[in-house]
Amino acid sequence: MRASDSFLCVAWLVLVLTGLARVQGEQPGPRQQWKFTASALDGNQLRPAIGKLAGEIKGSFSLSEQSGLDCLRLGPADSPSGGGILLTTEQDAADLPVAAMSVEAWVAVDETAEWGGIVGAVLDSGTREAGWVLGYRKDRFYFGLATEGPGRITYLQSGSPMLLKTWYHLVATYDGAGEQRLYLDGRLDGRRAGQQGAILRPEPLFYCIGAYRDDNDYNPFTGRLAEVS
Repeated sequence: MRASDSFLCVAWLVLVLTGLARVQGEQPGPRQQWKFTASALDGNQLRPAIGKLAGEIKGSFSLSEQSGLDCLRLGPADSPSGGGILLTTEQDAADLPVAAMSVEAWVAVDETAEWGGIVGAVLDSGTREAGWVLGYRKDRFYFGLATEGPGRITYLQSGSPMLLKTWYHLVATYDGAGEQRLYLDGRLDGRRAGQQGAILRPEPLFYCIGAYRDDNDYNPFTGRLAEVS
């Protein structure tokens, strides 16, 4: 996304969060947020902008500025030490959403992947499916979610193709009543019904930014992140 469009996206995001806050009975605004600036880093440790959950950056990374945005570049994905940012493996520390949720990211993907992860706490291992993940598959973004209703993950895919090395503003939502939505640059780009009830907690848990990770998959991405909420 062009940096000049940021005001419209921020204003739109406030409306989304306000709507979800009414569902959850909470005040609008993110519960967790990470901004990828020099002041947020201490070596390979990432401090949160909102909340208490810090992260450990795995693999190679660098700070830069792109299109007026401070950002963190992760990758390449084949780094010997892996990649991405591990936030926590502890359920209590993760403070994951249960009844409804929204997740936001400013991201530019540099290399496509079969299953790439931007942020999530997901388990998709045989018949064991739980959690949620915002990511991309080949040239499409997706929002994966598993709730008590079906007990399995549905992957809502974006209708528009993704261009590599291009900034996008993504928001994915689950309203707690059965509908997933995916917004691309402030525009509704996909919706799907079928999930129902509370979001299932993955066990074991790998809550990560910049990777699709569970107990048998670890797919770090190569790209840039400006903000995750």
